[in-house]
Amino acid sequence: WNDEGVCCGVAKQPGHYLTPMYSAFNPNSSATFYTQLVMDVDYCLYANGPGFFPTGLVCYFPPQNPATSVVPLYMVYNFSNGDIIFTKEEALVAELELEGYSLVLPYGLLHGNVAPNGTPPEAYFYIYPEQVPGTIPLYQLLVLNHHTYLTDEVQRSRFLQDGAEDQGTIGWVYAPPPG
Repeated sequence: WNDEGVCCGVAKQPGHYLTPMYSAFNPNSSATFYTQLVMDVDYCLYANGPGFFPTGLVCYFPPQNPATSVVPLYMVYNFSNGDIIFTKEEALVAELELEGYSLVLPYGLLHGNVAPNGTPPEAYFYIYPEQVPGTIPLYQLLVLNHHTYLTDEVQRSRFLQDGAEDQGTIGWVYAPPPG
């Protein structure tokens, strides 16, 4: 048997499971790939060829729970330029689909139609729209025509100093463990 490393990561909060978000970055195109599964990062590195590098665990998202104030967070992907946009707005998902984006579903498949037969889109993550104890902001930046999501204030400051466009806080999440 060969140790092939960690295939996924799940953090436990008392009584709840959190959903991780991993990323891989391509400095040649400025595209960043985001996923719930670390094995999807490995697939991204394999399928997209040289250029993508794993950048690690970005944050943990809260679980869907009717007893909390979480809201759906949709993920849309543009095949032509590799851009990924996260939004809480169903209307924006439909609008982005008209611009060439596709909805990414939690199990990794892409929809061709955001709302087939009038059904609402399926969320990729759930997020707190306002800060709750123990959470940190998830920032959205536009870097060379690609959206970037991060929680680290130092990284955010560096991107802004290098000319990134600050698009604000999209919600609140849990920090990854230090290190």
